[in-house]
Amino acid sequence: RIQASTLIDDAIERLLEGYNDGPMLVFDGDNAVGLVDLGAIRPVPRKLWRERTVGDVMRPLEGLGRVRSSASLAELIELLPPEVPGIALIERDGRVIGATDRRDVVRRLQDYLAAERIEKLRRGRKA
Repeated sequence: RIQASTLIDDAIERLLEGYNDGPMLVFDGDNAVGLVDLGAIRPVPRKLWRERTVGDVMRPLEGLGRVRSSASLAELIELLPPEVPGIALIERDGRVIGATDRRDVVRRLQDYLAAERIEKLRRGRKA
């Protein structure tokens, strides 16, 4: 989560830290207004990072699919568009509280399946 008014130069470290977490929500006050990732900043020359803001390069939320925070993984996968990056917004009580992309969903599914395999092995050893 980052404010639209944040200079790119001030935002870059947070974007690098959150690189594997999918797109970062951009807020104007308390309202989610867009998404930003390193790909949005890449075309901006380094010398402009102290002048341009995250709001200048963000992707607006309009047109992105939305799913309730209580939705199943199957519902989320169905909603994600097939093109890369395939982004979906997560909502609770009509407000955007998060965003995810296809890469993040696949990684979480892989983690879940790995945990399931480990649990089956543990149960097999106890028997």
